[in-house]
Amino acid sequence: MSTQLIGGCKLKYSNTVRGIFINRPNRFIANVLIDGKVEKVHVKNTGRCKEILTEGTTVYLQRSSDPNRKTKYSLISAYKGSTLINIDSQVPNEIVYSSICSNKISELMNVDLLKREVKYNNSRFDLYYEKKEQRGFIEVKGVTLEVDGIAMFPDAPTERGTKHILEIMDSKKEGYNNFIFFLIQIPNIKYFKPNEKMDQKFSQALIKEKQLGIDILAYNCNVTEDEIKHRKLQIEGYLQKVPAEQGGYVGACASSRITENNVTNAYTATDRLLEKILDRDNMNLAYKRVKSKKGAGGVDGMGVDELLPYLKEYGQELIQKIRDGKYHPNPVRRVEIPKEEKGKIRKLGIPTVVDRVVQQAIAQVLSPIFEEQFSDSSFGFRPGRSCHDAIRKCQQHADEGYKYVVDMDLEKYFDTVNQSKLIEVLSRTIKDGRVISLIHKYLRAGVMVAHKFEETTLGVPQGGPLSPLLSNIMLNELDKELERRGHRFVRYADDMIILCKSKRSANRTLENILPYIEGKLFLKVNRQKTTVDYIGKVKFLGFTFYRYKGVTRVRIHPKTITKMKNKIRELTARNNGWGNEYRIMKLKQFIAGWVNYFKLADMKRLLKEIDEWMRRRIRMVYWKQWKRIKTRYKMLKHFGIDENKAWEYANTRKGYWRISKSPILSRSLDNQTINSLGYIFFFDYYQRVCVN
Repeated sequence: MSTQLIGGCKLKYSNTVRGIFINRPNRFIANVLIDGKVEKVHVKNTGRCKEILTEGTTVYLQRSSDPNRKTKYSLISAYKGSTLINIDSQVPNEIVYSSICSNKISELMNVDLLKREVKYNNSRFDLYYEKKEQRGFIEVKGVTLEVDGIAMFPDAPTERGTKHILEIMDSKKEGYNNFIFFLIQIPNIKYFKPNEKMDQKFSQALIKEKQLGIDILAYNCNVTEDEIKHRKLQIEGYLQKVPAEQGGYVGACASSRITENNVTNAYTATDRLLEKILDRDNMNLAYKRVKSKKGAGGVDGMGVDELLPYLKEYGQELIQKIRDGKYHPNPVRRVEIPKEEKGKIRKLGIPTVVDRVVQQAIAQVLSPIFEEQFSDSSFGFRPGRSCHDAIRKCQQHADEGYKYVVDMDLEKYFDTVNQSKLIEVLSRTIKDGRVISLIHKYLRAGVMVAHKFEETTLGVPQGGPLSPLLSNIMLNELDKELERRGHRFVRYADDMIILCKSKRSANRTLENILPYIEGKLFLKVNRQKTTVDYIGKVKFLGFTFYRYKGVTRVRIHPKTITKMKNKIRELTARNNGWGNEYRIMKLKQFIAGWVNYFKLADMKRLLKEIDEWMRRRIRMVYWKQWKRIKTRYKMLKHFGIDENKAWEYANTRKGYWRISKSPILSRSLDNQTINSLGYIFFFDYYQRVCVN
């Protein structure tokens, strides 16, 4: 295992093995199952690590080369869920020291002197530095505690840590310029904050330290079985008033070399399309769009915040490599998103931010060219078109008598696109072989799964700016074939329905189009999910349809309602550790987004029912928060309940869900009171944006 700051400075672990954590008899020893045998191992962190070291957790250990040592192994990292966290307390000091020496910390560049373990009064600080006229101490803290994507320190009360903070303050008065350096040994962290609940004295001292002008730094880590990568992280508002969003990280990998298809000549340029892509204005626009969308980093760990400095330094070199045909994209980072169906996932491939800029530049030039070829019945990922337009088109066809539907399901479409067929389709329009070659490289760049490289001989990775355009170009072949045969259809990305006047006609259409899809386009049709049915029974983009007074109208599909209610349950759960303000914010975001998407549908009655149910959920949340009898009695009185009834209900043994419907709770937390707390509800928001 190694530790690495971006740009270098590696610390290597040798002889690492995998094990299963059993228990921890004391601070220094743990029992771990290794190769079917229980071993006593040394724990390289005297902190409690209670949230990490739980029975059954997968851990990584380093085997000692010392034959005289009592324990053969040292425990260095452990999984928390799917996240690997380094708990080696020796890592932070070594990494920070090496990184400063190598000029990898922007705040501590070009120091003249750097010493370890320097004594000052009654304390011993981790590092001492001198830089021209400046001198100071650096106290390093390793952070292993994470809650809901927030890193916190400490994970246990620390008198020693508070003492160091106070000594740092004293030395500031004597002219020392000091730093507190938090090295967060956890990936995917939003921001860092002091753990006030655990140690208020330390947190207050840290805040006071910031006020005195002492620099507080936080660098984030990604931990894998063989490396740790670091990046500067923002600190909570009252320490540093800068918003932060940190994306995910993965281990580094080398760019794979792609053998080009013999059909493509990488050096043939008939319309000089590559020059348009690499045009300064086009590349600048691509950068701005990638920057605006933010998003997580790819396999190299670079975030959008680092993109501009990189392009300023290496932009010309990048463009020249692309011109010469020598540029090789990095593999994409695999991210799995749960689907509506239980147990099923959608695979996304996140390119590096540099690759996203190049892909965006390609898409900006190619989109207007192919937009002229696309069908009027295609609505997904196209300028000036939306899912609402697709639904209105369905209504139009149904009103014209096309009431039976072939609900087409392309099985794992993005993962099964035939790349050779796609290149052939692209080559009919794009005559610059260099552009075809570059796109082909992106298709074959590969993917990193669990830090292992996998080739991509099929499919178009979802997640990059280029994939929506490529998917539309491929499926446009199907669109043109359906138009040639005279069919009515509506397509949104890979979701498609073909509309017919009778069920018999729909069955015949399905039978006739299958050979073309599978034999000509080499795509897979999911026969189990592809159905023929009346339009009122299909689910399309979350909507369904019904006939009223001879007119086709839109409603929400029952499965969509179930999904929405499950999300509300998640947002109003009491086990997520959220405060009321954060819960209100998340509910507002979800309700606004959901209603704006489904506002075409007739759903007034539905939303009133949902709101009533949601208010009951909110009452239950507050009742749970008022845990103690005294608190419940006090709050009920506060909301206008007389003493006797308040005391009666405060002592009730009824369950949370049952009590949430009680008259007492409905009176104390009535609709007006809940609204005054800042909550918004579906029906109220629907009335604001309703288009019906």
